[in-house]
Amino acid sequence: MKSVFTTWRNLLVPNGRDTRISLLRVDETGGHRPPQTSTFNPPVWHHNRLPSRVYLVRALPFKMHQDLRRILRERCADRAAATQFILYGRSYTPDDVLSNLRKECKNITFPVNYESGAESIAGAVSRLVGDIYYALMDELPMFARQQRIEHNTVITDFSYKLDNQVKILWEEKSPRVFDEFVEKLVGQISGRGLSGRDLYPETSATPYRGYRAILGKLSYHGMSIQPQVRWAVVFSGLKYIVIYIPRLPERPRLYCSPIMRFCLQLGDPEPAGQALPPIWSMLVYMLLTETFNISDDTLKQQLSVPVPSGDSGGTASLPLRRSKILRTINGAGEGQRHSGNLAEVGIAHGADGSLQAPGAMVVQCFDGLPMALSPVGTPQSSGGEKQHPFVHLDCYLGGGWSSVYASSRSHVIVKFATVPKKERAELERQLRNEKAAYDKLTLLTRLVVPLCYGEYVWYGGRALVLSDEGQSLAALGMEFASLELVERCDSPQFKENSADFM
Repeated sequence: MKSVFTTWRNLLVPNGRDTRISLLRVDETGGHRPPQTSTFNPPVWHHNRLPSRVYLVRALPFKMHQDLRRILRERCADRAAATQFILYGRSYTPDDVLSNLRKECKNITFPVNYESGAESIAGAVSRLVGDIYYALMDELPMFARQQRIEHNTVITDFSYKLDNQVKILWEEKSPRVFDEFVEKLVGQISGRGLSGRDLYPETSATPYRGYRAILGKLSYHGMSIQPQVRWAVVFSGLKYIVIYIPRLPERPRLYCSPIMRFCLQLGDPEPAGQALPPIWSMLVYMLLTETFNISDDTLKQQLSVPVPSGDSGGTASLPLRRSKILRTINGAGEGQRHSGNLAEVGIAHGADGSLQAPGAMVVQCFDGLPMALSPVGTPQSSGGEKQHPFVHLDCYLGGGWSSVYASSRSHVIVKFATVPKKERAELERQLRNEKAAYDKLTLLTRLVVPLCYGEYVWYGGRALVLSDEGQSLAALGMEFASLELVERCDSPQFKENSADFM
């Protein structure tokens, strides 16, 4: 039996309710044609409208969903708790509008090699988003086709508009084109991001193709509109990505979500539950941030996006001093130390696949300077030792009592006991308490809690190194109480290791 969505908040924050959308009919005609994107040729050469850097923010959907909860709670709690609205004499309930979307998608014969299927589904999604937004704000957003701006240029396939202003750019691609180019794009930016110098090195107008055309078009036209458009979606009907483009005085930076699934094709394995936020939640969130004029400073903090020191994508909020931090990096000349070209060294793993914490390591936050980390209580490295393992921390996960970074390649998390405007002594006390907690939970290590490799010293104080076990329930927008009992503890290892507690 399908879940019942009694309020608009239920529909936006499902908490484990079934939000899956399925297709029944798929048309594979045209599969012999090679996938290709349309060409983007800027009507006027404005290099400052092309991205300076493109990042992959793995937690972006979950952070958006988390912030949506805050907005609903603080700005429109009563409206979100409503069970229906009446428009033109007709009653609309959350269950009704979701059922309408499901019916429309099931009635589509979806062409996997053409964009027309994505367009049909996008129209159905826009009607659901319009209903939810109207329930919250008494206003219907417009889903407009091929809006034109300066030089009579079409910005994107569609756009969401409020008060006749473009708020979200919507670009459609066939599933084959999406898989060929957007998947490749995400693979390219999954590490340290892509520099604009690498993406767009040209100094004069030139036609762009592939994912350079997709990103260039969104960035260029987003900057051409006033006020600048901060949100974009690239959608194939089956998959999509979300892009956040903060308003900056310099060239834009693009923050991309991972690839997310929307429709399930006939025969696809159906997951037990939808962990990712539904697309309509993210679209409503984007519209609400524009309606309430939420600043980019607030959004960057709420979404935990990396904030580089310059266009080239420097260090995020963690302060780095040039002195002291390189003294334990051995076997490298001065030029290599400052070049930022250190190759990430694989860290030793045990027979069970777990990382074996080294005596010392070198870490680098985004494109900042490398820093030496040594286990607490061990002497500093001397120049005669071999080069230490190098870990590139390419993801910023936020900060509360520590500044938290992760490595997508080495699968470790480093918590630095440094947060602006908070006392170092208290931060380090919290860090020691956290380590003590991990020490007492060894039976649950890598089942419920991550593996703690130990406490380390760096030039700015203390740090904790942990294994990266994936998204937390909080990041997924889920609550432990919402899990079925079988999901909480139905694991042979959990049962075996928990026997002592029974």
